[in-house]
Order: sequence, then C-alpha cells, then structure tokens
Amino acid sequence: MKKEFAINAALLLGSNMLIKVYYLLGIDRNFQLLMGTQEYGLYYGLFNFTLLFQFINDFGLQNLASRYVSQNGEKSLEAFRSYGAVKWMLSAVYLLVVAVACWLGGYPGEWRGLILHLAANQVLVSVIYFTRAGIAGLGHYRQDSFFSVFDRFLLIGMGTAVLWLPSLRGWVSASGFAWMQTLSLGVTWLSAAVYLRGKGVAIWPDTRMLLAVRKTLLPAIPFAAIYLLGSVYNKVDSVLLQRCLPDGTHHAGVYAASQRLFEAFGMFSLALAGLLLAMFSRLHSEREKLSGLFKLSVKWLLVGTIIVCTTGFCYAPEIVRLLYHTSDPYWYEPFSWIMLAFLPASLNYILGAFYQSVHQEWRLAGFYLWAAVCCLVLNGLFIPQGAAVAAARVAVVVHGSLFLIQAIDIRLRRLVDITRDFVLFSVLFAGMSWLIALGVMQLDVDWKLRALLSGGLIVLLAFAFRMVSLVEMRRS
Repeated sequence: MKKEFAINAALLLGSNMLIKVYYLLGIDRNFQLLMGTQEYGLYYGLFNFTLLFQFINDFGLQNLASRYVSQNGEKSLEAFRSYGAVKWMLSAVYLLVVAVACWLGGYPGEWRGLILHLAANQVLVSVIYFTRAGIAGLGHYRQDSFFSVFDRFLLIGMGTAVLWLPSLRGWVSASGFAWMQTLSLGVTWLSAAVYLRGKGVAIWPDTRMLLAVRKTLLPAIPFAAIYLLGSVYNKVDSVLLQRCLPDGTHHAGVYAASQRLFEAFGMFSLALAGLLLAMFSRLHSEREKLSGLFKLSVKWLLVGTIIVCTTGFCYAPEIVRLLYHTSDPYWYEPFSWIMLAFLPASLNYILGAFYQSVHQEWRLAGFYLWAAVCCLVLNGLFIPQGAAVAAARVAVVVHGSLFLIQAIDIRLRRLVDITRDFVLFSVLFAGMSWLIALGVMQLDVDWKLRALLSGGLIVLLAFAFRMVSLVEMRRS
C-alpha cells in the first residue's frame, strides 16, 4: 500500500503543480488583477458565504461513501446508489437554504443572483467529489487523480481564451467567472459519472432509493458536523471581513490574494487526504500497515509543506510584488502569516482523514467545534481593529492549535504506533529547516536564488533524516 500511495502521491503532486497551481496563479490571479481588488473581493466573500452551508449539500456523504466502499468493495454498490439518491435531495435543500440565508442576511438584490449561481456551482463541486469518492473507494486511485484536476484543466483553457482574446474580455467579471466554472464543472461531473457507470455504479436520481433517507443520513451526521465546522473555521474569516468593515470588499480582496498560494498548494494536501481516506479505510484493521502508511504520509507532506511555508514566510514582500504588482505594505503581512498557517493546515488534512477512516469522526467533530468557536470569537474580536492582518494571525493560532490537539490525542491514545524517535526526528527536522531558511535569507543574492537554495538544502536534510526514503517505499 505504501508503494501505491507513493505512485498516486506523485501523480497528485504532478497534476496539482501543473494544473491547479497554474490555474490559481495564471488564471485566477489575472482575473483578480483585471477585475480589481474591490470586485474580486466581493466575489471571494460571496463564494465563501455559499461554502458556510456546504455541509447541507454534502452532509458527510462523500467521506462516508468513500470509507464504506473502501471497506466493503463490490458489496457496497447498492448502498452507494442510495447515497447518491439522498445526495440529490440534499443539494435541493442546500439551494433553498442559501436562498433564504441570502434574503435574511440582507444582501442587495444585485448580489443575490451571483450568490445562487455560486451555490449551484457548489452543487456541481459536491457531486464531483461524491462521484470521485466512489471511484477511489473501488481502488481506482489514478482515475480519481485525473478527475481531481480535470475541471481546472478545462477552466485553464477557457480562462486563457478570455484573457488573450479581446472579443471575450466581456467575460472578465464575477458573473462571467462563475459561468466558466459552471461549464468546466458540468463537463467534469458528466465524465466522472459516465466512468463510474461503466464500472456498474449509477448515481442518477432514483426516487425509490429515497425510502432509505433516514437509514442513510443517520451514519452521516458526524461527517456533516465535520464538514460544517471545517467550513466555519476555514472560511468564515473572509465573510466577516466583508461584513464587519466599512470597506470590507477591499479587505476581503487583499485577504483572497494572501490565500492564493495557500489554496494552490493546499489543493494537493486536500487531494492527498481524499486518497488517504480510502487507503486508511482499507487498512483500518491492519494496525502495522496502517501505522506505516500514516507515518510515511506525514513525513512526505511535512517536507513539502515546510518548503512552501518557509519560502512564503521569508519572501512575502517579493512574492506579493511579483504576483500582484503592488508595493503596498498592507498586503505583505497577511500573506506571510497565512503562509505560516499553511504548515499545520496541510497536516490537519491527513489527521482528519485518519480519524474518519478509523471511525473516530465524533471525536474529530469535537476538535473542529473547538476550532470553529475559536475562529469566530477571535476574528470577531480582532478583525474590526486589525482587518486582514488580524484574520491571518487568527488562522495561524486556529490551525496550529488544532494540529497540536489532534497529534497529542493520536499519540496518547495510541491510535497508531508512533515512536518517540519519530516525533523527535520530525520536530528536529522542522526546526533545522527553519534555521536553514532564515540563514539563507541573509545571503546577498537575488531572492529567487535564495529560495531555491533554501528548498534544495531542506530536501537534502530530509534525505539525511530519512524523512524521504525511496528504500522504505520499495520494500512496502
């Protein structure tokens, strides 16, 4: 399983680096530059508003289905169809709730159409994730990796045409951007559904399956709670920025720019967590293999996230000037703090997948509840004075403390076999990596050379500490 993980992790890394990162930095970034911070900030705030209710749309069915199919194989196909029927019903409820919340929230009439359009896109996103859960659950990990980036591949093609062809510049707006996403998501879902249908699994609406709603939804409640609370502590900050400040759309736009690299590289961590949920679930009764895969995934992700984190934190002004063509110091600090939060946030994806795979979802929901409350309270206290900088600092506190709580809990309860040496070497590696990054930062050469040198030295250190070991992967 370690070898299968390594192969699929490499596929995910390659596809995410080539496609999703290019999309965020090449397409999404240029749309913000052309639309302006104000309009893009509006789009970003409304987009995250729709995410706050996404737990209704998903209700944990994606992760529940992935775990169930992984552990039951071909016997689970009929149950997967019942999950699919309930999924469509939940999507309809989600759209209704968003419409009501939009009205109760007092959003202007001209914003409501865009909010509902973005909510419809979230339905497509959730259906794609659900379909991919079935594909990964059947063990077709490479096909799942392909569908994880297919929508962004299509969006890159459309976005490039809009950015380069003057006749299509009318699409450079929040509404045009939403329609491009609708097209790419629709094609991706149809392609994934056809592939899954070819394997004997259909998720088309079947009203007869709705009789199993209660039986289906009860086991999904903890997963829905995880989704809801995760959405709150991950997305409510940008909504509060937009709603609590007089010029909230501007601050939300700056915060969106700060989040872009975080989200670009975080997509790999999120995709990896989805892959690991299926793999962990298959190994949940084989403690030795489960422990080995857990430690391998943590070590590999730790190396990559430290490189991204140190680079973003140490060279925040240079990266902001390169990406957004601005020398406004207000943009620098949120970016550096957000990149610092990237390290624990990425590792939290793996820990979350692990808890769900070993049937500890209620415990995970409790941890997420604590994180959500902290996020709401701290942002409510500090955003009115500190704006985007305060939101970024709160992100570091919330993600960091959530990681520590989960890591300590796994260690104390011995959910996997983690030795003291593993913990010591991981902490020592992280500390030495930061010393390397901060030391190289002092060199009097171009910042790009310093960033490359720092990353290269951290990779060498990873091999020296056996954080990355090809021998370990081959023997498994």
